[in-house]
Amino acid sequence: MEVNDKTFIVNISSDELKAYLSINKDATNLKFNETKLKYILKGKGVVSGIKNDVLTEIVQNYNQGKLISNVLVAEGTLAKPGTSAKVDLKFEISKKPKEDESGRINYREIQTVINVKKDQLLAIKKKMIPPVSGITVTGKVTHLPEVQDIALIAGQNVAVDEQETTIFYRAETDGALIYEYNKISVFPELKINKDVDFNTGNINFKGNITIGRDVLPDFIVEAEGKITIWGSAVACYLKASEDIEVRTGIIGKNKGKVISQKNIIANFVENAKLIAGEDIIIKNGIIGSDIYAANSVSVINSKSKIVESIIKAGKGVSAFNIGSRFSSNTKIITGIDPEKEKEYLNVKKVLKSKIEEAKFIEKKYGRSLLENKNFNRTLTKQAIIDLEKWDILKLEIKEINDKLREAEEMMYDYNATIVVKETLFPKVYIKIGKFEITTSREYHKVTVHYYEEEDRLVIS
Repeated sequence: MEVNDKTFIVNISSDELKAYLSINKDATNLKFNETKLKYILKGKGVVSGIKNDVLTEIVQNYNQGKLISNVLVAEGTLAKPGTSAKVDLKFEISKKPKEDESGRINYREIQTVINVKKDQLLAIKKKMIPPVSGITVTGKVTHLPEVQDIALIAGQNVAVDEQETTIFYRAETDGALIYEYNKISVFPELKINKDVDFNTGNINFKGNITIGRDVLPDFIVEAEGKITIWGSAVACYLKASEDIEVRTGIIGKNKGKVISQKNIIANFVENAKLIAGEDIIIKNGIIGSDIYAANSVSVINSKSKIVESIIKAGKGVSAFNIGSRFSSNTKIITGIDPEKEKEYLNVKKVLKSKIEEAKFIEKKYGRSLLENKNFNRTLTKQAIIDLEKWDILKLEIKEINDKLREAEEMMYDYNATIVVKETLFPKVYIKIGKFEITTSREYHKVTVHYYEEEDRLVIS
């Protein structure tokens, strides 16, 4: 559009974003300044985006006799849409169960606990860019829709690196990442204040785990640290590189298993399997369980029992009551190094295999024939192979027997004892080292140990 008078001519662009000023070339000896020009522009409808420096230049040029023609004196602002914030989480927390290789869905395998390392990138946030409203030179305002920000809060042990358009979130320590209510936190110790169930899924954490309630059947809890359970461990699988402590008790239901590279501590154990790299300490009894400790097993409360169970301990067993008047299925085995016993049994398997192979050849040709080598000169090729094999087997069997004797001496610890502080019942099987007995009557406040002078076990 064009607005004219005899002296000043103002042109406004069709989109009203620019205004141009011209001064009639025939007009002479005009007296005006920047304020007068603003007043003139306002009268022509130009109220926004006026360029003060240009007005100053127009005044100077006119006074110098220069022609003023179509000079851009005002410029509006074009509206710019904003950009919503974007968050890129570098982890996945999902309660969607996973499929195994056969396509079956395991509802216990969900991703609720994320293990992270120090300095690991956890998230990237692209900052929100707010919209810019537009305004024409005539003062008309253009509003654009608002954009959304996304809250992402750095919680405990999370560092923030804020740059011009981007924010980076990194872990300040190794631990468990917890993401709740748009807040990222990293905890060196994982605390679950509820049951381990279908809401948590199986737990695998590279640190200490504390569980406020129970671990329910068939769930798995694994830690590269200590596991502390304030409730019960019910028919579940627990494994830790440090101690495992179950404050209420371990109820195995004949499928529960607890493995610790160090100690296992519990209130009671019922129908479960326990394996400890050091000691097992139980307060109120062991029933129907398979217990294995590299060092010792202790049941410490006065009315407690070990009954219907197999107890294996490398260095000794201590309990108040062992066995029952109504049971004959209690076994106490100690004085055997578990690792060396495993090696010993493996070697025995090899020995058995070689003896069977030698016997097969002996049956085929006769032992005396093999020993005296009374073969016809027309031996078959297979007979020659069998004869050579039998000679080799004889040497190998002798070497393995020698190795077993050496291993047996290293495997047994005859300093191990079984201490019974109250009652040792009849029909309890007891083994220390390679010596074994089965109790035939009740004993009270006794110790079972190896008596070297008579080369046997005694109860005294």
